[in-house]
Amino acid sequence: MAADTTHSEAESSTPLTLHLHDVSGNAVIVQVMALKSEPSGTFIANFHVTPETWEHINEYELFHTDRTRRVGDVEGHFEPDMPIEIETALDQLVFDSLELMDVSPAELLERLASVEPNTLDMFLLSATSWRARTVTQEVPLPPALQGMGSMSAGFRMATAD
Repeated sequence: MAADTTHSEAESSTPLTLHLHDVSGNAVIVQVMALKSEPSGTFIANFHVTPETWEHINEYELFHTDRTRRVGDVEGHFEPDMPIEIETALDQLVFDSLELMDVSPAELLERLASVEPNTLDMFLLSATSWRARTVTQEVPLPPALQGMGSMSAGFRMATAD
């Protein structure tokens, strides 16, 4: 039997703005640009944050962005006038606790948009529930290359041993 290599994706024409929180209860405002599930069932969310929000994330190593696990040239120093993209994976413990196995990305996006206070879904709004995979920022192309695509700089997170 061949493995299922398909994945599904939910992409909103208007990014969903979420007010996540860190362990101290401080707001971490992100825009959900896309949400998909991998063949393993892992939910992957692409968040955009402002450079100011990134400074807070970087200072407190939110989204499990431990400096000792960063691999790449930028390692946290980004341009001040462009959004930063954080590709995250929903923590497996949260995934299991909320019984999300049969939930589609579109359904999870709906749940994220309507989290009620004092419910288990509040875990979805915790920065510790999402693990960064990559943190990048699109960089301007030289004039000769403009219109031919895009280029990003940033870092990826090394996997745990």
